[in-house]
Amino acid sequence: MATTKAKGRKRAVRKPAARKPAARKPTARKLPARLSAKEVLAEIDAWAASQVSQVDRNRAQDLWLILTAMRGPDSEDERVKAETTCVLRAAALPRLAKAGGALVGLADRAALQRLTRYHEDTWDVHFGRHVRLAAKALLELVV
Repeated sequence: MATTKAKGRKRAVRKPAARKPAARKPTARKLPARLSAKEVLAEIDAWAASQVSQVDRNRAQDLWLILTAMRGPDSEDERVKAETTCVLRAAALPRLAKAGGALVGLADRAALQRLTRYHEDTWDVHFGRHVRLAAKALLELVV
């Protein structure tokens, strides 16, 4: 605190608190409505190639973690799909998942939080790791 003199008395003057830098809002570029799947993939790939700093590369890695887990387990067990990939799809791309006719699960913070601890000892340790990493990334990005 600094002091000032006013009419023979010292008075405390508060300095303004340092402001935190504003969070960077995502700048979404409006894409044409009539892009083919190939063109959408090209846009995503171009975005990933533009990520040059370490922070940017982490963002690209988060996207990769999410996309790889959305594929689902190599199993026909609908229960496993419903509790994992359906939740991830609904959190990451809810309108696309619904439009594509995929099973869409409830994607709230609690569901994603559960997936961050998804069975490490499950029959498919590899898939479980994909689920956990994607859920952690989605908790930071989406919900």
